[in-house]
Amino acid sequence: MLSKLLARTWPFTAGAAATGFLATIVLVRLIGVEGFANYAIDLAKLSLFLLLLELIPSSYVIFRQQEDETLAADLASFVCLALLVLPVAVLIGGLVGVFSHFSIFMVVYAAGSVIQRYFDSRFQAQGRIGDFFLLPLVTNVIRLLLLLGLWQFPLSASPADMAWGSLAAGILGAQAFFLLRHPAEVSAFIHSGHLRALQRLWSNRGQYFAYYPNIVLKRLRDTAMPLVCDFFAADKFEAGKYLLAYRGVDFSIGQLRVIETFFSNAGLRDSLKAKGGTSLLLLAVFGQLVAIVAGLLLVGQAELTWSSATLIVLASLFVYPYVLELSARSGAYAQFRPHQVTISLLAFVAGIGIALAGAAPFTPLTAVVLILAPLLGQCLATLSYKVFK
Repeated sequence: MLSKLLARTWPFTAGAAATGFLATIVLVRLIGVEGFANYAIDLAKLSLFLLLLELIPSSYVIFRQQEDETLAADLASFVCLALLVLPVAVLIGGLVGVFSHFSIFMVVYAAGSVIQRYFDSRFQAQGRIGDFFLLPLVTNVIRLLLLLGLWQFPLSASPADMAWGSLAAGILGAQAFFLLRHPAEVSAFIHSGHLRALQRLWSNRGQYFAYYPNIVLKRLRDTAMPLVCDFFAADKFEAGKYLLAYRGVDFSIGQLRVIETFFSNAGLRDSLKAKGGTSLLLLAVFGQLVAIVAGLLLVGQAELTWSSATLIVLASLFVYPYVLELSARSGAYAQFRPHQVTISLLAFVAGIGIALAGAAPFTPLTAVVLILAPLLGQCLATLSYKVFK
């Protein structure tokens, strides 16, 4: 069952990973390692603004709308409200200096992220795996083509505008492509009952509260290391090398998230529950190899030495505890036990804190320290599901 699902989705996931990887290489060539570090840090900061979308938690939405069709319809009204609020919030953040290198295309990307979040939850709940993975593929293809165009025909654009402009064009272009193929999807947004829908969502707010700690902690987990690089790493080139090496791990676990997507649908999860052990281990080995190759190619854009290659292999070990956590996390959400995920996220953040606090008195925040911190965090997060059942 798992192998068949992977075979069906592999062209989309592999294509999205390959084009995203190539886009990152071209971007680094265009804006340099320090420019990429600034972009990655601002991407982490922008993700904090996207927390506004989690007022109605994604983990709740994906599973609950499979039981409640009214919720699925009401989400479109929430998207319309978010499209009015979130881009304005990002614009204000840029004007007051929240971002290191603000670009107006951040506002456009924020609007695209609102719509993307709606489609992601809808596709996972409905088991529309093909559509779920097609959108990132088209996004990365558009972005890669734009970056290649900028590479061949340089414009007098800032590094931030090149990075964010290509990202915004990719996400909006992919959504336009999807809506042209499925114009009926627009009907969910065109009706006169938006106010009643928002009132229904507000009346159910008591069901959301248990998820909020997880949302905040997850975003803290995802942004912790880029923010550490911004505030505590004195050498931005060293931070850039770490962020490039770890981007290889990101590419790898992006493929492994396919499994979590399968577990998000009740029918697929039941079919996979008894068959995933060996397959997941093999995927972890494959994921580590992908992380190593991707890391070598990306760090090679800056400086590839035996020392940096060793760091890439060390970073790739992150894949193993991550894979072990996948099914446990999905199972906890499926059984509406978000407290288990809360404990896991706390363990991850604590692991980062322990690693950084333990190393700080003895060494500056070099790439090896930055790599060990999330590795320890992920190991503790995975163990927490065994300890706190």
